Amino acid sequence: MNALAAVAAEPVHLVGFGRAGDLWPALADPDVVLHAGPPLAGRAPTPAMLGALVGCLLFDGRARDADQARALIEDGTITLRSCHEVGGVGPMSGAVSAGVPIVVAERSDGRRAYAPVNEGLGPALRFGNFDAGTLRRLRHLAEVVAPALDRAVRAAAPIDLVAWQAAALRRGDEGHNRNVAATSMLATRLAPAVVATNETAVAVAALRELDENAHFFLPLSMAAAKAAADALHDVAPPGIVTAIASNGHGTGIRVSGLPGWFEGTGTLEAAQGVEGHEPTDFAPAMGDSPVTEVVGLGASAMSAAPNLARTLGWTTQRSREHVLGLRRISDAGHELFRIPDLDFAASPFAISVARVVETGHAPCFTTGFSHRDLGIGRAGFGLVRLPLPAFADAFAALSPDGAR
Repeated sequence: MNALAAVAAEPVHLVGFGRAGDLWPALADPDVVLHAGPPLAGRAPTPAMLGALVGCLLFDGRARDADQARALIEDGTITLRSCHEVGGVGPMSGAVSAGVPIVVAERSDGRRAYAPVNEGLGPALRFGNFDAGTLRRLRHLAEVVAPALDRAVRAAAPIDLVAWQAAALRRGDEGHNRNVAATSMLATRLAPAVVATNETAVAVAALRELDENAHFFLPLSMAAAKAAADALHDVAPPGIVTAIASNGHGTGIRVSGLPGWFEGTGTLEAAQGVEGHEPTDFAPAMGDSPVTEVVGLGASAMSAAPNLARTLGWTTQRSREHVLGLRRISDAGHELFRIPDLDFAASPFAISVARVVETGHAPCFTTGFSHRDLGIGRAGFGLVRLPLPAFADAFAALSPDGAR
């Protein structure tokens, strides 16, 4: 096992659930709201992201209506910060404020990572919805489900999320856009403790959430990947991709040995609309969830999730070819993340900027899409190919002859 593989395979334990303002140091200040992707750096949030930020302020009681919330954002009263820059990740818009329920994960070295609790595939804050029903559901998660699960986690045996990602990979998940097996495993593990530590009605509500929301494990997977990716960023040789994220303006990569982000415009490779929407309705990509891809999950292990690949329009053979192509541009294989249909080969990770530039082969990542207009919400999902110019810029910023 090489040094990168050893770092990636280290356990990341589920710590618990709770209110972001109580658990995530960056959100102790109620005037801070987080977003996905590289820092906006003075750019206005896109409509899809703006809807989620408005929803945060309404949820926290910081604004009486959407107009006041927008004014607080536009006049700078609210400080917008990138989730990645403060130790966490957020799917889609990545919008997180003090009152939003989150999950916390921790490596053995004490490094913590944070992510907002998943709301399911209906109207949701992360998609840019801010209507009364969305906020009512979020409050249920914050006031009933998250506290119930937190009590159960503290009473149950420790859960190593990396080991769980590996087990789910063998059961048809890829750890990013398919989390059916992992969520089911979580429900099974926590059910006795949920029942033992909560009143009956609360226990039923928490277990119903795990039963009805197959994506509940996604933020746990993201937090585990973020903790591992940040550790890799600190120890990897210069030139390794340690984050992929989009903020509605561009898709960026974070690279070991270099400060900041390198951004460009990704290319939509495959797309499926939902609820009558078409790809032309999609907002530009948003989200931090591709952090899972940099540690060997998501499209990096797509052939392990044939049902998802088919939904995206990829054949089994196309999925295998993508994974094999990633081997040519990656410096390591994950010792725990094994792909069944490739004879349990190690999932590739540690994408090398130099190899991407040399081969001209930029990888794809899977993602969801919000509608381009304010407040409409989820519009579809698909595959985005990372922008080659971002890799070229990162390569140029390395030593004159590049780095591997």
